[in-house]
Order: sequence, then structure tokens, then C-alpha cells
Amino acid sequence: MRTVEVIQNLPGTSYGLYNDERLIGFITVEAAETTVEVTKLCIDPTYFRARLATTLLEHVLSLHEDKLVYVHTGKHNGPAKKLYTKLGFEPSAEFEPEPGVTLIRFTRS
Repeated sequence: MRTVEVIQNLPGTSYGLYNDERLIGFITVEAAETTVEVTKLCIDPTYFRARLATTLLEHVLSLHEDKLVYVHTGKHNGPAKKLYTKLGFEPSAEFEPEPGVTLIRFTRS
């Protein structure tokens, strides 16, 4: 539950999708010269399975075609892993930032 004001103050650049004037999804990225990290990807649960995450990721990928793009997700987050794979990302690392939490890094070049 983030407000537009909170999202606007996140590090990086954010892109949002709206239904009327209501924010229903957003993505935040931090871009460097040769890489882009997706740091947040949030969709209103009411709109799950409406392809909003795909739309947001495709937008970012179109803006950064010449860069290495990466994102992290939980090891057991099946829908996210399926989405990233569908968009050409490949698992590139697995790590445990804290005990009991395993993340996978997906990379697309």
C-alpha cells in the first residue's frame, strides 16, 4: 500500500499505470551506464492476471534495449519466475540475503 507520493520519492525512475486516476501498478528502475535494475514491480491485486506487469516490464525493456537488465524475486514466486522467463530473462544467481529467504536474480541482455 504505497501512495503516489511515496513512489515518487523512491530512488530511481518509476512508471505507473492508472485506471481513471487510480494507480493500479508501477515499476521502479535504477539505471546505470550499462545496466538497469528493476527494484520494484507492484500490481494492485485486483488487476492480477491483467498483463500489467508484462506491460510495465516491456516498457522498461524498450527504453533500455542496449543494457543488461536484472531483477530479483523469491525462489518460490512461480508467477514472477514465469513472467521473467517469458520475457527472455534467465536465472543468473541464487542467494540467501537472510536465513530462510532465497532470492533468484534474473538477467536479460
